[in-house]
Amino acid sequence: MDNWDHYSYQNNAQTAPEPPGIFQAFLYAFMPAKYDCLIHVRTGSLIGFVFLLILAATLLQMLVFGFRFRGEFEEEFPDIRIRDGRLCADEDYILDEGSSFSYVTDKVDSFSREDAEELADAGYNRILLVGRDNVIVMRSRQYREIYFADVVGYGEEFIVKDALAGILYIAVFFTAIVFYVCGVCWYFLCSAILIVAGLIAEQMFFKRDFRVGQLFRIAVYSKVPVYAVSALLMACSSWHYEIPGFFKAAFTVLYLIAVFRFMPRPKESPINRYTL
Repeated sequence: MDNWDHYSYQNNAQTAPEPPGIFQAFLYAFMPAKYDCLIHVRTGSLIGFVFLLILAATLLQMLVFGFRFRGEFEEEFPDIRIRDGRLCADEDYILDEGSSFSYVTDKVDSFSREDAEELADAGYNRILLVGRDNVIVMRSRQYREIYFADVVGYGEEFIVKDALAGILYIAVFFTAIVFYVCGVCWYFLCSAILIVAGLIAEQMFFKRDFRVGQLFRIAVYSKVPVYAVSALLMACSSWHYEIPGFFKAAFTVLYLIAVFRFMPRPKESPINRYTL
């Protein structure tokens, strides 16, 4: 049969080829000549492949980010401890950025409400003042004061850096979950959009007649090379480089065209191809 939509031999005695496994499919995604095997991947394996691909990319990027963040955090954040109800800091910390002002020092016994109001009158909307004995927080003129002796008793020690690091790592964990879910949805959405480019390419240039299910499999796997390279560059490069979205889309479409060009036709391959 000459029509690409029909893959079985006329005697229909052949059996369907064994679809590649998840890891083998990942390698085949970089080989346009192997896409005649990838169109046979079962729907469950295809979905599992995308879930694992996005999971691996998310874990890689979050691990790299975690190690880099840990190093920068340890280097930049001052060593602040609360011991016996009083603040101990190796150095003063000042942040004056826009409408935010933060000042941490153990050279001042305590700050007062008047200190915060003076800064509010100067135009600051978010104010944090930390002295040796107390903390003052003012946001939009809402005032709150906390004494360290009420939080950390005598004979106890509280290391601020360790507590903040734990909170930030929890935040990174939940952020990774959000990125993972959004990444999976975005990958499938882009693959669905890529089907349109595939329909245009196959009809205008290659005169092949694929089913939608086959086109969707080709679209999913043709995104793998650009996605994998982009994830590696973003995670492993020292300058956090990310390929611009326009170039990623252009490279993916070009790779899709290359797949149609080099993917064997039925007469070029001894494998019996069935429609999906």
